[in-house]
Amino acid sequence: MHYNTDQLRDYHFGLLENGPAEEITAHLGTCAECSAGLEQIRRQFAALDLLKVQPEVPEKLIAEVLRAKPPRKTIPFRTVALLAAAASIAIVFGINLVKDPAPTPPQTAHSKFFLPKPDRTASGPPAKQDRTAGGPPAKPDRTAGGPPALTERTTQRAVPSLAELRAEKPFAPASNIELNILPRRDDVQLTIYNAEDLTLVRETRRLTLKRGWNWLQFMWSNTQIDPTSLSLEPKTHADQIEITQLVYPPRLNELARWTIFSEFDGEAEFELTYFTCGLQWKAFYEATLAPDEQTMQLRSFVRVDNASGEDYENAQTRLVVGEINLEEKIVALAQRQYPYGAPDGIQPTSGALASMGGVPEIMDLEGSVSFISSYSWSGQVVDKSAFFKREIIKQALSEYQLYTIEGHETIPDGWGKRLPSFDVQEIGVTNLYKFDEERWGPNAIRFLSFANTETCKLGETPLPNGFVRMFRNVERAGNSVYDLSYIGATGIKYIPVGEEVELELGPAQQVVVEPRLMRTRTDTYQFNSDGEISGWDETTNWTIEINNTRDLPVEVEITRATGSNDWNLRTDDPFEKYDAGHIRFTVRLEPWSKKRINYELTVRHGTRK
Repeated sequence: MHYNTDQLRDYHFGLLENGPAEEITAHLGTCAECSAGLEQIRRQFAALDLLKVQPEVPEKLIAEVLRAKPPRKTIPFRTVALLAAAASIAIVFGINLVKDPAPTPPQTAHSKFFLPKPDRTASGPPAKQDRTAGGPPAKPDRTAGGPPALTERTTQRAVPSLAELRAEKPFAPASNIELNILPRRDDVQLTIYNAEDLTLVRETRRLTLKRGWNWLQFMWSNTQIDPTSLSLEPKTHADQIEITQLVYPPRLNELARWTIFSEFDGEAEFELTYFTCGLQWKAFYEATLAPDEQTMQLRSFVRVDNASGEDYENAQTRLVVGEINLEEKIVALAQRQYPYGAPDGIQPTSGALASMGGVPEIMDLEGSVSFISSYSWSGQVVDKSAFFKREIIKQALSEYQLYTIEGHETIPDGWGKRLPSFDVQEIGVTNLYKFDEERWGPNAIRFLSFANTETCKLGETPLPNGFVRMFRNVERAGNSVYDLSYIGATGIKYIPVGEEVELELGPAQQVVVEPRLMRTRTDTYQFNSDGEISGWDETTNWTIEINNTRDLPVEVEITRATGSNDWNLRTDDPFEKYDAGHIRFTVRLEPWSKKRINYELTVRHGTRK
């Protein structure tokens, strides 16, 4: 391994930390090539020092030379060559001082943050010049009359006051060469609103600031981030940091810059928030019934799909159930050519607004314009509030709830990830079979019901809508080993705290309900003045057979239509009047048993009603 010119130059001037300097010292003792490179650098800068020497010339000699007026002589070519070489060395040295010292490291995410590189002047922390044993060799001592060392000259600058620094008007960096990349996120929180394609992102990052003005750059290329929602706040040293403005430079899409004034050199923690889209979540459940089907285990999961264009590492995920209203869709704001566009039907005619598509050049933190209060296009004046109608309105719904998923997960762009929500054992459940020919035809439908209450070991939060898969543990004969059998699946709607839910599991195979019409007759006729029948009673006799072929007791709910609101029922079995035109029988059957229900229904027609 060999050291490059930049590293050897920093070593020569004592600009390296102790560790790297000691490594180069050890390496120079074994590497002739690097030693030769270091010697070449020393000769180059020695030549520069010679060019800077101003010899002392007696005034008498100067006067004599002026009086003599010697004839013009051509400067020797070798002298010209020496001066050109010295100038080339100086130019190379200057270029190397201002170029970017290291390439920007790659990022996994598409959005990037930058700060300007620290200034190596007295306004920043002074470079360490004292070296311990084992460090690089000391710089040659300059005697009187020689030029002072480079570091001695730079440290002569006076340290400006905060007032002087604040008075310096900050400038907008022209390119990324003047900017350094920031560290990765320390923490990130995602709040995903499922009713709309909307996610609130809160990031925490530690930024190193220099005393005075700082520029922070944010780029959102290839993402669906809404640039109009950007917000930055210091979480530490808030009394020493002032975020003055947010700038969207002209002709630079997908890029914004903050100006930050810091009263200190060092690290501070910031929170960045913004809206994005492309993140969606779905809840689903796995329910496993006990062998006696009196209790079940309920596990809940959430799948989060990330199509936002951004990777989110070690993120806390929060889910919102409820209806919100967006005046503008985030996806439309994210895909807009400029962060802030002109209202429909209004086109800028000239100036900075025209070059930016009607975009104000500088925004303050609250989204208002910091240098003008209104805009004029072709004589029309438009109020600035027309640009910023992006508020989110939360409707007053009792079903609006926030769920926080425990732990932190990394969700890369383009991936879906299943996150655990909760796992509850031994929830009390009720098996119920329902028969209603008007709704489901000739089959009994199986339902499983439970309540979102503390009694059922739930009741802490509402349950979001999702998809439920039902299983049952079936015991093998005589060995207490259970096999898992699939029962069915269904979707559920949002379940508030305290309410009961019924899961529809589909047609039953082992519980059969068969109604049979046994007899029909009419009587009690009434006639009008023309001798025609104007009213009568219709009586039907029914038999309902219920057959349970399961090895467990079952409860069956049978709903029958009467066909009229004026009827009368005779039966020996208990029933209830479900509504004006329906009756309901509820029976319980033991395993491998049958039951028969007989009833007589009389319906009055015409004038008999």
